[in-house]
Amino acid sequence: MQGICYTIYVTTDLCKSDTYRSIWKTMDTRLDIHQSFTESNRYLTRYQKIWTMTLFAENLHKYCLDDVMEQAITDEFSVNVDGDGYQARILYGCKIMQDNETKEIKILNTALGGEWYKPVDFDLLEVFLQKGWRFGVYELSLSNYRIKLDKVERSIKKEMNGRKNPKQIQSLKMSRQNILERYSKIKSKLNLISND
Repeated sequence: MQGICYTIYVTTDLCKSDTYRSIWKTMDTRLDIHQSFTESNRYLTRYQKIWTMTLFAENLHKYCLDDVMEQAITDEFSVNVDGDGYQARILYGCKIMQDNETKEIKILNTALGGEWYKPVDFDLLEVFLQKGWRFGVYELSLSNYRIKLDKVERSIKKEMNGRKNPKQIQSLKMSRQNILERYSKIKSKLNLISND
């Protein structure tokens, strides 16, 4: 039986939420879970905690993280961003990296800004493990575009209800159009591999 290690980043509030308890209960009923709980102040704020779980299950996923890493390395469109002590690839705002010493693999979202790249959430990690590197990259990219589109839409409404600056409104509408075009392009790519 193979163990798969996940490091999940959650806020303190999320740990206390009914949704989190429900997710944990669902997982606990179908998996033999060894969990260790640690706190880290090096990379996270004092409002966050790290939950590291090793999940033991047979045939839980189609791929393991090593498979996804290998797919990224052999993907001719992935950009090589190897660094000191690790190998890494990046594509459409998704970065996957493996520590040369510990062999730990992380999948990070680079497209949302912030001081540190954020690990993909649990649902997206499941996509990578079930569907593979490219499928996961496309799903992450579409998610990022939806977030960006929502921000632009809110900015347009705020401007329309506020200063009503024509140049600013036009600029925001152009940004919206660019995002929609990029979203449509990635969606088409996803549909192509979904039909294979």
